[in-house]
Amino acid sequence: MIILMTHFAWAREFNFTGPSQSGTYLQGTGGPSQLYKAAYDRSDVSFANEVKVNYTLELGYMAKYKGALLSLGLMVVRAQAIEGAQATLNDVTQYRVSSSLIGYGPEVGLDLILLHGHSMRFYVFGSGAYLITTLKNDYALTTDGQGTYAVPDYTEEGTAYAYLMQGGLGYEVLFADNVSLALSVGYRVFSPTNFTHTRSHTNLDGTSISEGQTMKNKEGTNLALNLNGAFGGFALRFYIP
Repeated sequence: MIILMTHFAWAREFNFTGPSQSGTYLQGTGGPSQLYKAAYDRSDVSFANEVKVNYTLELGYMAKYKGALLSLGLMVVRAQAIEGAQATLNDVTQYRVSSSLIGYGPEVGLDLILLHGHSMRFYVFGSGAYLITTLKNDYALTTDGQGTYAVPDYTEEGTAYAYLMQGGLGYEVLFADNVSLALSVGYRVFSPTNFTHTRSHTNLDGTSISEGQTMKNKEGTNLALNLNGAFGGFALRFYIP
């Protein structure tokens, strides 16, 4: 009986050379941002604050097919939130803006296995996602700012749909039964454009903005945000033995 139990446990032991490799994953990444001040910048004031980091969270299901691992999941992208950035004109604070940007949507991916053993492997990966991205800027005017702009506090919010593509290199190692840790480095391309307003308001220029209008940048052209850049990440993968 002991022999049979030992044989059963060995047969169900998971490793990277086995024919059946499927399960779920949870991954987080982070990297320097090229968004900077583009989400709220204006030519008539200056800001000291800027976005410096982008983050992602990914979760879903994966399955091995021949020499590759296919995945289908949900991706969430978030830029570093800006809280109370001071807009100054001639060293006088005119208003404060809090800015946030988040995108989410379905993602498909492929890990192409380059080298593997029983408990480790190296791979190249690529994935694509289609995300709805929401930008929100909250404006709070100071007493001086109310005199300069003559508008009340308001919230500017808009959405855009855009594709995200990323790729890179990864290393995965088993560390607990059927659970692995995957480390990755890569580069991501994500530049949402054509944001449309989802709230009506009067902006700092005194212009009435209606829901559905296209969001503009400080030059008056359509707002386009650059979240391209390198990243590093780690993932927990939970395989079905």
